[in-house]
Amino acid sequence: LIAARTGESTLLAMRNGIYAQYVMTQNGADPLRLHVESGQLRPLACSAVGWALMLYDSDREIGKIIRKTKAEAGRSRWVRTADDAFEQVKLTQQRGYAFSNSSSVRGAGAIAILLPASTDTAPLAAAVGGPIERIEQKRDLILDNLNQLARSITRQSIDQIVHEPPIPETMGTGTAY
Repeated sequence: LIAARTGESTLLAMRNGIYAQYVMTQNGADPLRLHVESGQLRPLACSAVGWALMLYDSDREIGKIIRKTKAEAGRSRWVRTADDAFEQVKLTQQRGYAFSNSSSVRGAGAIAILLPASTDTAPLAAAVGGPIERIEQKRDLILDNLNQLARSITRQSIDQIVHEPPIPETMGTGTAY
């Protein structure tokens, strides 16, 4: 629904070690889009969904994640951008949302929020991503839709997302970012 409203790719992600793992995705309809797939991994320290998922981590825990990312991340871009995690998590706390600008994927940006969670489920973050210029232009629309999603979350809906298999993607194909 958010992908249809914003025209951009959307995802839900949870923590998996030092990574955010996409558990549900839907690609935007525009041929020039951020291509996302369920199961994909992005370093917590280098992505908007990661910064949202680290929102309540201590500085010590964030430091550990940064060090592990720099030691284990396979892409030089991620090693270079991992040091920004402290600042990005603080900005996320101040703004109420995370915003990435080419930190994980060159030319792409994303806006992410941490979703409400119960004590017995893993925290989830929701994000909308695409070409950075479009994400910046649609910031208010994206935030309105993400916040509406956060308000509509219930324990039952979180359990369904985490425990049910993802729905196959039905959006058109196009040039992947």
